[in-house]
Amino acid sequence: MEPTGAQHEVGVDELFFSTTDSKGVIERSNSVFTRLSRYSREQLVGAPHNIIRHPLMPGGAFYAMWEALKAGKPFAAYVHNLAADGSRYDVFATITPMRDGGFLSVRTRPMARSLFEAADAIYARAFDAELHARNSGMNRHDAAVVGAGTILELLAAAGYGSYEDFMYVALPEEVAAREAASSGIARRDEAWGEEANMLRTVHFIFDELNSWMVRMNELAKLSSQLEAASNSLQSEAAESPMPDNLAVMLTRPELATVKQTVDVWQQMQTLTNSYLAELAHSLRELRTTVAHNRFQIALSRLHTTMLAQFLAEVIDGGEEAHNLNHEEIDLLHEALDDGVAALARSQNDLQSLLSQAAAAIEAAVRMIAIPKQMTPIIEAQAPNMPHDAQPLIPMIVGTIEQWGGTMEQMGSLAAACKQYTTHDATHLLELIGYLSNN
Repeated sequence: MEPTGAQHEVGVDELFFSTTDSKGVIERSNSVFTRLSRYSREQLVGAPHNIIRHPLMPGGAFYAMWEALKAGKPFAAYVHNLAADGSRYDVFATITPMRDGGFLSVRTRPMARSLFEAADAIYARAFDAELHARNSGMNRHDAAVVGAGTILELLAAAGYGSYEDFMYVALPEEVAAREAASSGIARRDEAWGEEANMLRTVHFIFDELNSWMVRMNELAKLSSQLEAASNSLQSEAAESPMPDNLAVMLTRPELATVKQTVDVWQQMQTLTNSYLAELAHSLRELRTTVAHNRFQIALSRLHTTMLAQFLAEVIDGGEEAHNLNHEEIDLLHEALDDGVAALARSQNDLQSLLSQAAAAIEAAVRMIAIPKQMTPIIEAQAPNMPHDAQPLIPMIVGTIEQWGGTMEQMGSLAAACKQYTTHDATHLLELIGYLSNN
């Protein structure tokens, strides 16, 4: 099918999914997919998923996708699709590995406009790079590798260290934006029966995931504050205003107390820097773990919303839909179950990283408190010191106090780390388990 130049949009509440085998051959789909793709279910099932691939999509995007999926990781990306009538429709797609070796893909309308436009511009340049590579004699696979490299280079220029970093930002933003514009998760309060009971349970699951995301956003804010304070300390250490001739001046006997203070300060600063290095490592791990958790919660919320919509479709379709679609319900439930179970397992890692960060900060605070306690002594002696030495005192005291002030701020953040308790997933897992019993 050749593109016609026409375009149609996915509605805010038009979530759709498909499942494929390990090679990407379509096995199942919902009615929204058939409507938007403008293929019949019979045409889709058994066809390779790239039946809907728009020719302007760079192969590098799909190369990156398969690299993630082969590693057992979920993937998310903006995608231009081609309908059976040649029209284009854009989606934000998530692809999740399933237990049987196949994949579940859930697609929504792109809602984070700036991210979508950035991705579109990157795709255009990657497509041009691939076209040039093919014209130079490369096969499609090798050209796709070139395209994937181009995508990574452009993402790096935009401030993303990897494609994974981009996903970690894009999926939570997309889910939050779609939910804000949505009419809400599907409801059928008047219905009764197996699917109706499952749908009511799904609503409780959605609320639990919402609570979890709120707490994870709080933790993301705390993590950012910690990194900002840590970076400030490192900058302050690098820009210390101590004069170059300080060591020579402090050899004078009348400045013995000042020398003692500065010696202690420098010793404690060295020890503090070692703790700050440990802290920096913990904070990098914490930032990555929090970002991964936000991504996984957003993915679980998306799967929850998709399951609710599909259950509503089944309820509306009556007995025939019930008989035809129980396997699709099971697969959507499986993806939700696996995602939340992974989240539950990661909470111990989060708690450990928070404890490590708090311990490193508290150790650094103890070190810096020692020279800080000595500054009143040299301030009191300043009027009796030689005239040329007196300007040293406010300079030395100011440097120590500046570090001390930042450390006090970090001390309060360390207390927040110790007070933070990660989410208890017990009730959420029970709710998801309840879906299996219906």
